[in-house]
Amino acid sequence: MCGIWVSLGFPPDRSRLDAVAHRGPDGEGWRVFATRHGPLVFGHRRLAVLDTSDAAAQPMAYADGRYWLVHNGEIYNFVELRAALEDHGHRFATASDSEVLLAAYAEWGAGCLERLVGMFAFAVWDSRGQTLFAARDRFGIKPLYVLTTGRGVALASEIKQFLGLPGFTARMNAAAVQAYLAAGRSDHGAETMFAGVLQLRGGQALSLDLDRWRPGEPLPIFDWYRLPPPGSARLDEAAAAERFAALFEEAVQLHLRADVPVGACLSGGLDSSAVVCTVRRLRADGAPALATVSACFPGTAVDERPFMEAVLAETAAVPHYVHPRPEDVLELAERITRHQDEPFGGTSVIAQWRVFETASAAGLKVLLDGQGADEQLAGYHYAFGPHLAGLLRRGRVDAVAAGLAQRRALHRAPLVRQIVQILSALLPGPRAAARRGGEP
Repeated sequence: MCGIWVSLGFPPDRSRLDAVAHRGPDGEGWRVFATRHGPLVFGHRRLAVLDTSDAAAQPMAYADGRYWLVHNGEIYNFVELRAALEDHGHRFATASDSEVLLAAYAEWGAGCLERLVGMFAFAVWDSRGQTLFAARDRFGIKPLYVLTTGRGVALASEIKQFLGLPGFTARMNAAAVQAYLAAGRSDHGAETMFAGVLQLRGGQALSLDLDRWRPGEPLPIFDWYRLPPPGSARLDEAAAAERFAALFEEAVQLHLRADVPVGACLSGGLDSSAVVCTVRRLRADGAPALATVSACFPGTAVDERPFMEAVLAETAAVPHYVHPRPEDVLELAERITRHQDEPFGGTSVIAQWRVFETASAAGLKVLLDGQGADEQLAGYHYAFGPHLAGLLRRGRVDAVAAGLAQRRALHRAPLVRQIVQILSALLPGPRAAARRGGEP
């Protein structure tokens, strides 16, 4: 990960980058531009993954200095994009994905976003067009926070970077705090736990024409990506499974692109196990063994080490183990909250922190992981109640009956418990809202 800072109309202050030095140990860059609304600052803390030379440092310029970029993330299909851009006459001075991203914006403007495969939060300054553009990846993997005052606008990788900014006082967002305390909800849409601090949501961008926009006016934020409507793919089960497998393998292949050591998280779950096994299959014979990092809980019912060892035996990966302790909750909770700036949803974050510490000590800058598989493949049992309730609201009694039977057969879920979950999702009022995750 990298850390970025963009401010317009505020005094340049390099301490905004010092606050996120942990995000970028490999370099720091700073650039100030004069505009009609005061100084425009681009700051960057670098974690070098692709083209680790100084030539790929940021802020990065392109097209004789017309375009400037700060970027956090990785564009995984940069090789293919670079080839397409070279066909359009673009030439490159580095082997980085960031230069490809900057050239893509120069060629296609906001239309470049639809061509990107990756995780990213970035800002581009078009000095000739006097336009500030910023965007976040489709699913909000990389953070991008926004603060506006009567003086100007600022964008940051972490909320703490806004502290001490003229016109900003850290105050809690009462509604967000209430939703967290009542229902454990940590996603508040565009809002955060801090009043006045917003975030670009996944799939959103903003384009600020400095010749038209005035400080204090609403920011022109727009959705550049939305999920396609359900059923738009129209694949039968066999075709869907085949397509899923092909996309999964392609994703793993693209994520292996790096100029630094790559490892993988490994639990006993199917998601990370599938990632590690796919890496072994994709890598050529004679390639260095993949390093894995795993959290183990010896002597407990949740210890998954036997499943991990089965994968290790199959793939010849080199394991690194960490053993989270109960004391970690007290020792690390405040530290993790200070890094995240907002409360987190469960103790699994603490175990993950220990995993990443171990990976760092092992010299692994890049980790592949199976995050998101449960969301994609309906692995969370608490979601079935609201899902079946939604079917019931639409009169799909047959689908509800089938779902109840399938859960009973596959998960041994008692019928009475399932009915209670459905009724809880249908109940009006705050209690039901809390059970549904805070949505009224």
